[in-house]
Amino acid sequence: EDDYARHCDLRYVTAVDARCRRLLGDLASATAIFEELLSVPDAIAPIDAGLWHAYLSECYLHDDPERAADCGMTALRLADETASYRAIRATQPLAIVLRQHAALPTARAFVDRHRIAVTSQ
Repeated sequence: EDDYARHCDLRYVTAVDARCRRLLGDLASATAIFEELLSVPDAIAPIDAGLWHAYLSECYLHDDPERAADCGMTALRLADETASYRAIRATQPLAIVLRQHAALPTARAFVDRHRIAVTSQ
């Protein structure tokens, strides 16, 4: 119980709130919350950071696909480090949309990297 309580602290609950805001279309507040949470990387479990970068990438997806791809690459790097297929799966919506932006080098690099991550699991 103590381990679970330490993991599900206020940051974790705040990230869930940000995810809900993003799903409801409030991208500005979701982006701000994820950016603030990720601004102190040493205080976050790497698997959570990977998921939060994946969710943040969705916030940037339509207005800034290059930044979305950068966040997605960070999520994939953390997924590799933690062997987290959940974080890889969380980047799937990003990979689908970024295929439309294949002319952008960052988008193409992310889509290629995502394909490798999925097939190597």
